[in-house]
Formats: sequence, C-alpha cells, structure tokens
Amino acid sequence: MYGRGDFPSGLFHYFYFIFTDHLLTLFYLFIFIAIVYCIVNKRRETYCLLFWFVPILLYLSFGSASITKYILIPAASRFLFIINTPGILLISFFLSQNERVIKRILIPSVIALLLVTSIGYIYLSEHRFSLDDERSTYQYLKTLPRKEIYTDYRSAKIFDYLSGYNEGNNIKSFNNYEFLNPEDTYALDLSQIEDSYIIINWELVNFLASSKRGIKFPDEINDAPDNWILKKSIGRKGKDKIEIYYVP
Repeated sequence: MYGRGDFPSGLFHYFYFIFTDHLLTLFYLFIFIAIVYCIVNKRRETYCLLFWFVPILLYLSFGSASITKYILIPAASRFLFIINTPGILLISFFLSQNERVIKRILIPSVIALLLVTSIGYIYLSEHRFSLDDERSTYQYLKTLPRKEIYTDYRSAKIFDYLSGYNEGNNIKSFNNYEFLNPEDTYALDLSQIEDSYIIINWELVNFLASSKRGIKFPDEINDAPDNWILKKSIGRKGKDKIEIYYVP
C-alpha cells in the first residue's frame, strides 16, 4: 500500500514525498514558486502548463485507482515523473523573465544549485547499488544447469530484466499480488515443485509483507523442507540476504 492504507493521513503522502525526497524537494520548491509567480502575474502563456501540472498532482494525491470503489493510487515518488516535465518548463519560464533579480541572482544560483545537488544525490544514493545482490544472484544462476526458477513476483521481474527478457517462461513467480482484485492474489504450493531452483529474496519478501496488505507467500519459504538444497547465500544484510535452493 506504500503507506496509503490510513485515512486521512494517506491523502498527503505525495506531498510528503515532495518535501522530503532529496532529489525532488529543491525542484518542487522552485516549481511552486514559479506557479505562484505565474498565477499572481497572470501569465496566460503558462496556463496550459498549470492545467497539466496541478490537476494531475491533485489526482495522484486524492484520486482513486478504481472507478468502482475509492482506492487511493499507490504512493511512490516515481509516479510524479508524469508531471516533472510541466514542472521543469514552469521553472524555465520563471527563470526566463526579464527581471533584474531573476537574471542576475536567481538564474545562476538556481541552475547551479539544482545541477550540483542532482549530481551529488545520484552519486550518494544507495539506489545505485540496490540491484547488486540480484545481479550477483543472476550471474551465479548462469553457471548452474538451466532449470525453472521460482521466486516472488517482484524478484521475477528483476531477474527477467537482468536477463534482457531472454529467459522466456524459465523464470516463474511463486506468488502474485493484485491490490485492485484481491481474489487474484495467490501463492503456489512449492511442495509440488521438482527439479527447479527456488530463490528467496528476503529483502523484497520482507518489504512486500510489510507494504502489501493481504499478500500471500508459500509456507515453505519460512521453513525450508529437508529435501531443499541450499546452493548459495548472497548478500551480507542478515535477514535481507538472497538464498538459492535446488529442489530435486
């Protein structure tokens, strides 16, 4: 649910992202300044950008992901990308105004600040290394005999991506989650699986268990059967490591 389960506090999670995300906050600070400037000075040439930016932000925050019942759209900062373009254009318009303070002070300072902080954030961000364990896992799997691979539905997508989408049906999900259609949420019975690999990505499993209301996992991942052979454990994150099992 990405923290959107509580009402009414869940309504304000996008604004929380905007004012706490290291990469977004400074951009959106100047976007809102530009919006106020354009409205106060009645800059009609920016109205199309305002009608692009404002309604979508409000719908992301307060709108429903379903037309049959009120379900808040999952909150994630990446969903704001849809309004980053009009936001940046509004900043550009604001900085292009022929006013002394803007030309001499704001243009060089705002551009330098956004450029330096953006590069710095990317360099310091832990997200640069977020798939390192998955990459190591996939490289190890390539050294093993080719067999079907079962893992959680999010990890399955990651491994499919790392393979260049060339694995076809070789990578399978041992569960599925549908927040709009809970009846389609399921977990497989792994006791019926043979001659396959089981990958337990504990970091994602723990994250999904805490953030997805009603998600299901196979019982076997919490108590591996005796016939499961642990081939390799990857990562040094304790409970967040990746375990690779072979099921004969």
